[in-house]
Amino acid sequence: MSNIEKLMELLKTKGEKGEELAGKINSLLANEQSEEIFLARLNEIRKEIFTLKQEIIISAKEKAIRGYVLEQKKPPTTSEISKALGKKYKSLQHRTHASVVVNSLTGKGVLGKFRIGHSYYFTSPEGAVKQVIAQRNEIPEDCNRVKVSVETGLPLATINSILKRLMVG
Repeated sequence: MSNIEKLMELLKTKGEKGEELAGKINSLLANEQSEEIFLARLNEIRKEIFTLKQEIIISAKEKAIRGYVLEQKKPPTTSEISKALGKKYKSLQHRTHASVVVNSLTGKGVLGKFRIGHSYYFTSPEGAVKQVIAQRNEIPEDCNRVKVSVETGLPLATINSILKRLMVG
């Protein structure tokens, strides 16, 4: 069975959702430019799903940052993290390096971030999602998941998981 036949069968099993997906795919393949964008995004999605299947490994320094961030009453900025942990981890004395490490943790779904003015604040993934949704005047059931992902720095799969918990709880 060819990939086209497999896709047709899979879409048929999805009922109305399959019809909706087929319509969207058709419109995206209608011209060369949208087709290229669609294929590029599909590759991004495939990479993200592959990453999800891998175990998240964090170093002692990353664990210290995570612990520090989560025990704060008020979400800290990169500068505050750098000042607090710079003595123990010399590389964190440099705010730019601390920023790289903290943003790496958001990309792994270990921490989340949100922006107020020109500053980024770091907190739990769920806290960041709640904050960004509130800033966007949205509700979990009807928020723009991609934009929330971009603004929190969290993988889309993490956003989906958090939103499911928020909608149930």
